Amino acid sequence: MFSVIVMKLNLTTGIIPSLNVSAGLLGFFFVRMWTAAAERMGFLRQPFTRQENTVIQTCVVSAYGITFSGGFGSYLFEMSEKIAKQATTVYHGGTNFGRTGASYVLTGYYDEAPMDEYGMYKEPKFGHLRDLAQRNKVISKSIPLGQHSSEILGHWYEAHIFELPEEKLCLSFLSNNNTGEDGTVIFRGDKHYVPSRSVSIIWGYRGGGEPNTKTSAHARAVF
Repeated sequence: MFSVIVMKLNLTTGIIPSLNVSAGLLGFFFVRMWTAAAERMGFLRQPFTRQENTVIQTCVVSAYGITFSGGFGSYLFEMSEKIAKQATTVYHGGTNFGRTGASYVLTGYYDEAPMDEYGMYKEPKFGHLRDLAQRNKVISKSIPLGQHSSEILGHWYEAHIFELPEEKLCLSFLSNNNTGEDGTVIFRGDKHYVPSRSVSIIWGYRGGGEPNTKTSAHARAVF
């Protein structure tokens, strides 16, 4: 019975298990001595049945263990603030919502979530995948069926175009192979900002056969 209470206490309070075990043992011996002394002084009726004795001792030991572990135990062992924090159960990676906890310690956050621990959207990955999924419904024919062409836009810049003029579909990719500098290129008459080591997605048609050079998302590759 007491082992179940100790496990419950560990899960809910995060107190070091050794404190709970110590509290339980000390509480057990304390209750045994207290019971014997009370019997000798005539405060307890005799005899206790086995069921009554088990229930009373379990309740008293449990109450004593919880009190000892949660309050007096911390004071008795002079637990510092650092030790107390380490003894507390942590559910968010062990870094108190920071990026790193210590040297060579990895965080335990869910990296594929759309938001980080600060509530900010994860970019560029989240925005890129979101926009790509939306555009894919419109331009799914462009890559497999479209006419492919490429253009050199500068020393580090390239454009790869997939067009279906009869269906007014166009999908273009602008790449910046410079690993250190962002840049701006002119593509089909419009200026586009292209981050370093990234690929920008251009999609759509204006009508009249002219591609609509609208930037959908930037996908930056991290080397």
